[in-house]
Amino acid sequence: MSLEFRHGIELVRYYIGPKAIQTVSTAVIGLIGTAPVHLVAGPGKMAVNEPVLISSPEEAALHFGPETDGYTIPSALRAIFAQGAGTVMVINVFDPARHTAGGEPDPSLAAAADILPGIGPDGGRTGLRAFLDCKAKYGFGPKQLLAPAFTGFSGVIPAIAEIAGLLRAFAWIDAPPGLTYQQAIEARGGEGLLNTPSKHIGICYPHVKTTNASGETVLQGMSAFIAGAQAHKDLTVGFHHSASNTPLIGVTGLERPIYADPQDPSCEANLLNKAGIVTVFNGHATGFRTWGNRSASFPGSADPDNFICVHRTATIIEDSIAAFSLQYIDKPITDGLIDQLLLDINAYMAKLSGIGAVAEGSKAWYDPRLNPPQLKADGKLRICFSFLPPAPLEHLTYSSYLDISLAAGKES
Repeated sequence: MSLEFRHGIELVRYYIGPKAIQTVSTAVIGLIGTAPVHLVAGPGKMAVNEPVLISSPEEAALHFGPETDGYTIPSALRAIFAQGAGTVMVINVFDPARHTAGGEPDPSLAAAADILPGIGPDGGRTGLRAFLDCKAKYGFGPKQLLAPAFTGFSGVIPAIAEIAGLLRAFAWIDAPPGLTYQQAIEARGGEGLLNTPSKHIGICYPHVKTTNASGETVLQGMSAFIAGAQAHKDLTVGFHHSASNTPLIGVTGLERPIYADPQDPSCEANLLNKAGIVTVFNGHATGFRTWGNRSASFPGSADPDNFICVHRTATIIEDSIAAFSLQYIDKPITDGLIDQLLLDINAYMAKLSGIGAVAEGSKAWYDPRLNPPQLKADGKLRICFSFLPPAPLEHLTYSSYLDISLAAGKES
């Protein structure tokens, strides 16, 4: 009811019942690297340190040019789109006016300094930090990050982990090419390049073989393929599904063979997974498949969110609730507001439980002990919610019995 004077009739429409919480966009990949933008023709432009939204191979070519030796973005986009993924936010750090040798553009001059988060002369964000502009520009941001061929440079892995944390995204990094599986495992310890405990990082090994636009067999990091596979799963079966045991479309071979046998705990694939490294399974008639569920936080962390899918699902649910709750910020703290929040979140939890994204019984509640009068008088409110995404079936045990009594046969 309006408090102003009125002689007559006032009609006010109210909405009752739970409001639908919309899940944030999940199948969005953030790709950073180098592209031959000087070869772009037509309405495309030479975008440098600027996020560009790409949804098809045609748009990829329009903005970032053809696959060209030495450039990382076009080949990564080919690998991503081959998996069936459709939304990529791309940042090119190659500047043909600056990265030149003998007057010719030279992608080898784009180094870690160009990938690392920074601020340009004009005050704009550069490198990985430019991903922070995505949400303001497009209304959403990437949920997976990639920097193919650059994660072996000093400082890039910590930087991409930091940006992934700010964006609440997950980053895939490639182990350097040329490593044996033993060396990849060793790199997880001591002062090794891959020694990171971040839940926001997934480590990929080995590099894979694929065919480029010219039909030649080339070596490429697995990160773009697995990011595309995860995005495709997000779209088709749900963001709570693991990307492990998913075919890698376009992969024709491996940098070096990986011995993988689900019944052999000492096989190379299992030892890599045990060290928190995602690898490739290649068995008879299986094709090349992703193999591994754990983030770089494993084995140091025993928390359930060292599973990549559990961590991603939890982050997506939390982000969705936070984005939805913006409409309630700055409204008066009343019992009605609290009841509405609980109604909305519990309806969302019931929806998630119905599709198998969280365990049954996931819920939100209000605890008066956590909300004393002085806290609410200071404009603060605390709502609790609990949930648990399902862990992937990583270890299946069958109990096999040889039952001697079955030898008796049929009784007469």
